[in-house]
Amino acid sequence: MASSTSPTLSTRRDARRHRRQQLTATARIIDTHAHLTLEQFDADLDDVIARAAAAGVDGVICAGTNIESSRRSVVISERHPTVLATAGIHPHDSHPLSDDEIIALEELVRHPKVVAIGEIGLDFYRKYSPHDGQLVALGQQLDLAGRVGLPVVIHCRQAEAVMLPLLGEWTASTDPPPDGRRGVIHCFMADDDALCQYLEMGFMISLGGYVSYPGTVVAHEVIRHIPLDRLLVETDCPFLAPQRLRGRRNEPALVVDTVAVLAEIRGVSFDQIAAATTCNARRLFWREPFA
Repeated sequence: MASSTSPTLSTRRDARRHRRQQLTATARIIDTHAHLTLEQFDADLDDVIARAAAAGVDGVICAGTNIESSRRSVVISERHPTVLATAGIHPHDSHPLSDDEIIALEELVRHPKVVAIGEIGLDFYRKYSPHDGQLVALGQQLDLAGRVGLPVVIHCRQAEAVMLPLLGEWTASTDPPPDGRRGVIHCFMADDDALCQYLEMGFMISLGGYVSYPGTVVAHEVIRHIPLDRLLVETDCPFLAPQRLRGRRNEPALVVDTVAVLAEIRGVSFDQIAAATTCNARRLFWREPFA
């Protein structure tokens, strides 16, 4: 859907918003989904994490997408006190996991800085993995989550018709983790019906920089329906940079743009979104406080 706002006005509005968030932010923020293991961060990862801290980002959760990247996520989390890790097999890399792979994954998720199983799920938009392999891998990893009592980070793209009943069966047959939350729907962009079902199953909902794109205006009403105590923010970096920097590398410091846009969409203060999403992230993911 095309925006009715001229590029000049949009650019000015983004600039005003960015200045406003820098001037008014007092609450800290957590980027709940970043791909710091990708090559885009090889040259300056330390600087990236330092910029995040300077921007008010207290924590970053580094998402694994296969066994090797999950191991690298753990290494990064060990080097940086403000980084936590997840471990899992992304649907793009999905295949029925061997016994050795399941053992390796279970060893990873028992590391003290691994706080969730993910990024796992279904992606029927890209054609990188057969659907049946994705379904088997997702089922194996949901079983693992139930055994070890960790939340899950769910990727779902153009697959709600399969994902919703599958997760419904899983949540009905599995005791919830001790914190009472199942996990998070990462980069959520679905309708009100899907939102209600995810919420009923106990999931949190995470939004990223794409909420600033003109084409997502049609989703603003659904965004306003997400309960504040279920809302998380993320970058999914290096992808999905906010509108004012669209096309460039995204990084954790830019999660402040998403907080600012969500505050505008929902008609509340920047600090209210920052404080709520930080509280939610700690409630869902934290085993121990950051150093």
